[in-house]
Amino acid sequence: MPLLPRTHTGLSHLDVFRFHTMTPSLLMIEDDVRLARMVAEYLGQSGYVVTHAPDATQGLAALRGAGEQPGTSSHAQAMPALVILDLMLPDMDGG
Repeated sequence: MPLLPRTHTGLSHLDVFRFHTMTPSLLMIEDDVRLARMVAEYLGQSGYVVTHAPDATQGLAALRGAGEQPGTSSHAQAMPALVILDLMLPDMDGG
């Protein structure tokens, strides 16, 4: 038997509290800067923190916690909750 009662979604009230108090972060790996800005602005208005990597190399570095991200210090960043990935990047593709 769970220690905390479950909500209608199956999550405990503590889980829901943790979800609502955390700022969800996303990593967008996209070489089209205009598209990346548009999506980041839209998601930012919805409360997400979006980190943009303009190519696969920088995206992988961000995921590994290496390298300095624009607008942040050089310390390792937390793992993003979601990665939005352009499948046809100039320096690397899914093939």
